[in-house]
Amino acid sequence: MSAGTVIIETRPCMVCGRRVSDRIRQEDGSYTDGPAIAYDVLVSGNQAVNLVAAAEASGNIRITFAGRYRVTEWQGEQGTRVQHEVRADEVSVSLIGQKVTVERPRGDATPDENTPF
Repeated sequence: MSAGTVIIETRPCMVCGRRVSDRIRQEDGSYTDGPAIAYDVLVSGNQAVNLVAAAEASGNIRITFAGRYRVTEWQGEQGTRVQHEVRADEVSVSLIGQKVTVERPRGDATPDENTPF
């Protein structure tokens, strides 16, 4: 996934995005590209800060997430576009194909439950 960090209303926010296009087999046996589909995961607050720090320290990382899902479809110059968006309530690092080192904050750290979404 590619990722970028932006600041929205002085709160950290991160968008992880992936665009895919399925190959569709035609009746004559040839293949054509299907419509491009965008998958975006919006992460905010301390989770966004920690995810950016983990990616900066380790490069691209595999994540898992849970949150509210919505689909948007529109007509663009190149045909139908479909965007899938998840406003993440929880993000974690996957253990598939990678090792993880956990660093806990010191002091009176409390979970960041107030997300701007």
